[in-house]
Amino acid sequence: MFIELADTLVDDFDLLDFLHVLTERCVQLLGVDAAGLLLIDEAGVPQLVAASSEFLQLESVLHTLPMRLRTDVIGALNLFGTAPGPLGPEQLRMGQALADIATVGLIQQRAIHRGEVLGEQLQAALNNQMVIEQATGLLAERLQVGVAEAFETLLAAARHRDRHLSDLARALVEGTEDL
Repeated sequence: MFIELADTLVDDFDLLDFLHVLTERCVQLLGVDAAGLLLIDEAGVPQLVAASSEFLQLESVLHTLPMRLRTDVIGALNLFGTAPGPLGPEQLRMGQALADIATVGLIQQRAIHRGEVLGEQLQAALNNQMVIEQATGLLAERLQVGVAEAFETLLAAARHRDRHLSDLARALVEGTEDL
């Protein structure tokens, strides 16, 4: 079961499906009647994101296991039963291990997302820089000035027109705007 869950972490995966499978495995392995996974949102409010059954209207929560990264709690794995009673030490260890796997999955997903966003931002910055350099070269040729003076002219025009430098540069290169 741990191998099944770990396999989802190797490549891009569906986070909600991963968490749902994890709650189902908790029921199978721990002998509880239901399991639910709560994550803390940006406002600090716990939100139910996955459950082993549609309705968790059971008598009692047998146990709540924290999902944490070092000292930061990012959610909880709740184990439910129809009858009150504590979990045994072996069940608690296995349950916490499952909560830890869920935490690793969430951290992995967040890292992938941050990496994708960072890569997109970097590519956009490189594209903008390339367009600015093209516009600067175009201006240097048209105005018969050096590259530094052409760049200063482009920068001054962007400020004067209250435009982003990259937007004005793109318009110049595409021929939709002229200085």
